[in-house]
Amino acid sequence: MKITDYKSLIFDCDGVILNSNKIKTEAFRLIFEPFGKVPADEMVDYHINYGGISRYKKIDYFINNYVKNRTKKYIQDLKVDLLKNFSDIVKNKLFKSEVCKDLQLLKLRTKNSKWFIVSGGDEEELNYTFKNKNISSFFDGGIFGSPSNKFEIIDDKIKKGNIKKPAIYFGDSKLDYEVADFYNFDFVFVYQWTEFDNWKYFFRDKKNVITINSPSEILKI
Repeated sequence: MKITDYKSLIFDCDGVILNSNKIKTEAFRLIFEPFGKVPADEMVDYHINYGGISRYKKIDYFINNYVKNRTKKYIQDLKVDLLKNFSDIVKNKLFKSEVCKDLQLLKLRTKNSKWFIVSGGDEEELNYTFKNKNISSFFDGGIFGSPSNKFEIIDDKIKKGNIKKPAIYFGDSKLDYEVADFYNFDFVFVYQWTEFDNWKYFFRDKKNVITINSPSEILKI
């Protein structure tokens, strides 16, 4: 099927539209360093291994596994502080992050398709960043993120008739593939900025998966 045949194009953000994976990995390291090098290193590994899952879930994981014998108020305050610290670190750096090449060309070639962002990133942060980078208008289907997870977002958009098939999903993580597979979307793995080191082995026997360096390369297929 040609890219122009799809009614819905769904994109992850980090590692697909923006070169921002390393920004968020470093942010996780920084917010957890006050608790010690070992927890910080382990949380960075957890973040990379579970790419595409929201910061809310990852901070919950940290609290459940590394914060013991604390009051409910302490835990609530800690969660608020960690989320704020993470956002403060990430927000300014996202403005400087690289945008994937030829996004406008891909949009022109798929003008009859609706574009969606479905990301593990914070939804308010995503919309703010895309607006400041002048790329919000490309995503006429909407820009969606956490605290809702990817399954919840797509369920909602399908029920409302916004996401229509045939649909194709562009992602850079194992979770992105699992989402696409669950909904029977075609899947494109974008590898130029991925932190999924084992992707070649993982996709070696997966059918109907296209692997490309950047989203616009789909035009050559």
